[in-house]
Amino acid sequence: GYRLPTELVNRNSYVSAVNNISSLPTDKTLSIKIGIEKPPVIENFDCGADTSILDNPKNCMISSKLFGAAYSRPEEDQVAFGGLRALEFINAALDHGVEVTSSSYGFPLMYDLLVGTVQFKLHPNDKVHNWGRILVRLVPPSDFKRKSAEMSALRILSENPTVAQHPHIP
Repeated sequence: GYRLPTELVNRNSYVSAVNNISSLPTDKTLSIKIGIEKPPVIENFDCGADTSILDNPKNCMISSKLFGAAYSRPEEDQVAFGGLRALEFINAALDHGVEVTSSSYGFPLMYDLLVGTVQFKLHPNDKVHNWGRILVRLVPPSDFKRKSAEMSALRILSENPTVAQHPHIP
């Protein structure tokens, strides 16, 4: 058997109750049984400081594979001046999924946005750093729960725009 979604079952119960309320004696009440779905598990991105890039010397090297030939910086005319091309770029990133290890929309792109190397803007007043922050917060829990030098660096740069914009950041 096919089971109706909880929302439809609840609507049906409500409509049935409304239809039957006119025949209810004035001294009686009417109760309806509704179903609830199990709420989704939501992982907390802000579950504590990730200082693994500072604390773990064996884990402090950003993986060279993440900077491999697969990543190429978006062309400035593709992302810098807003408009349809910039919107298509961000939509492609969101459709593809933002993951730390992604060659197109992963660590290198988020790092470039956070430090201002890629001048992505939908609106002329956009701050590039904020687009980096948005993408960092969209990584899946499997990425942000794992302590890695890459995720740690992204978190630090994301929460510290002054550090991210420092001229000595590579």
